[in-house]
Amino acid sequence: MNDYLQDFYSNAGHHMSERRMSIRSAHVRRMLSGSGLCSAERCIDIGGGLYSSLGAVEGLRDGIYIDISKEFCEKYESVYDTYHADVNVGLPPKLLDRVGEKSVDIVFCFEVLEHLFTADRLVEDCIAVLKDGGVFIFSVPNDMGFYLRRLDAFLKASPYGHHGNPFSEQHIRFFNSRNIMNFCSQYLVSAADGSRQRGFASINLSGINMNLSSGIRERLGRPPFADFLAARFPQWFATNFLCCCMVGTR
Repeated sequence: MNDYLQDFYSNAGHHMSERRMSIRSAHVRRMLSGSGLCSAERCIDIGGGLYSSLGAVEGLRDGIYIDISKEFCEKYESVYDTYHADVNVGLPPKLLDRVGEKSVDIVFCFEVLEHLFTADRLVEDCIAVLKDGGVFIFSVPNDMGFYLRRLDAFLKASPYGHHGNPFSEQHIRFFNSRNIMNFCSQYLVSAADGSRQRGFASINLSGINMNLSSGIRERLGRPPFADFLAARFPQWFATNFLCCCMVGTR
């Protein structure tokens, strides 16, 4: 493991709190319901950290957990098929050999892409293993939500951490409302020139508030006005983008 990634995972305990997991899970269930995937038999969780999303999937028979942290993999090895791997080079070859093509219902990839030097190999591998109608669900920080996070941290009188700061030195890629769709669109099934026969058939992008809690949320009431702003004006008020991409063939 390189020094950069080792430094990141040495403090990974706050990578995904239980509270943030519940916020994200609610949005994920909504997206899955809209995609017609209320249950799934085989799912992959990439970089699941302390709180894997696999436990929230109904009907799961084959849960596959991938993380660069050996500690987290050891935590889940008695429950799921675990792979200790660096996904900068794509999905682990042993996993690709085991599952084959078009055999996975859902791939989760939360708060991972911003840490990768290149995401192309990983996304292409995920498209290959997903069934037609399967979904690739990922989230990334919104770099335009930086000041909203700073305000929340000030109101809570607590630090916002590297995932509260999209400009963290541990982030290699930066996403905002201008480039997030461009990133997704490069994997769309091409109906014009036929250059891509298989890829994303649809893209569902939402702005959500992952980091905000006792600071802004309690002052704006419940349901928090901050969540409304994130949904209505994600380019400015969303702390994160959550994207659900359905795979299909041309």
